[in-house]
Amino acid sequence: MADANNAPPPRWLMAGTAERRQAARRYWLHDPVIGVLNVSLHYSLRRLPVDACSYLGSLMGALGQRRMPEKNELAREAWLKLRPQDSDPEVVDAALKRLWRQIGRTLAECSVLDKLWEQGRIKVEGVEHPRAVRAAGKPLIVLSVHLANWEALGRALIGLGFKGAAIYEVPENRFEHSIVLDFRKRYGGALVPQGSAGARAAYRTLREMDGIFLSIDEIVDGFVTWPAFGRPLPLEGNIAFVARLAALADAVVVPAYCLRKNGGAQLDVCFLPPMDLVRTGNRKADLPVNIARINAVFEPLVRENLDQWYYANAIRFD
Repeated sequence: MADANNAPPPRWLMAGTAERRQAARRYWLHDPVIGVLNVSLHYSLRRLPVDACSYLGSLMGALGQRRMPEKNELAREAWLKLRPQDSDPEVVDAALKRLWRQIGRTLAECSVLDKLWEQGRIKVEGVEHPRAVRAAGKPLIVLSVHLANWEALGRALIGLGFKGAAIYEVPENRFEHSIVLDFRKRYGGALVPQGSAGARAAYRTLREMDGIFLSIDEIVDGFVTWPAFGRPLPLEGNIAFVARLAALADAVVVPAYCLRKNGGAQLDVCFLPPMDLVRTGNRKADLPVNIARINAVFEPLVRENLDQWYYANAIRFD
């Protein structure tokens, strides 16, 4: 992410290599325009009642489905691959409609995330699992995927009295980054950026606070690499990072997920029992085993709730 400390000089807009001109145009022209639009939308949505904000998001999601036919076809292919028992064309079309509206609702609800908790719109199950880890004095890693409004998980943890941090990918656009920092700051959520510095901060957080929260499905080169769904399991990225960090810090991993109820601004957050990760002392040998165990927990959840998975329109199988 470019910021004030490494911003390209304005003179690059008119001179220098093509690469420099492109970097300058992005920083000084493209990012401010897109960023101002997104910031304005974010704060405008915040002024609305929660239901109106979420509903408007669903309309924007429906618009996104029409404007991004390539992604819509990727989502269709994913549905037919992962849900062949539900391949009737009308069933598939209805699922894609739910998917895009759900994506729109989730993005819009970031503007009112604190209100979702305050208004009792986030129901929590299984909180005894992270509480037991904290009571035992063990480092806690809450692991999730981008189902429904995954941000509700961090909000629920803070609301339940946990003090920790979420690991996140820093947006390239500095204005969009300010939105991420702002809506999490409203409810007291701390953030740890991805990367080598973030890994060290995550380890410190595990030692000094209640734990960390991380969604492990991620985009690499435009497509999501995990869950595997029959593809080779990655030995790098978020899933490997969690497996290594858990071993290094002797942390307990608690899987969690969020689902949307009745298509509206009502969310169910569920914490599952701690994972049984192997710790033989040979971290290199343990890594692929633990990655497979993590995949085995989340892959069925994503498959079952594919129309609530944020990355369903960004997966390829070839």
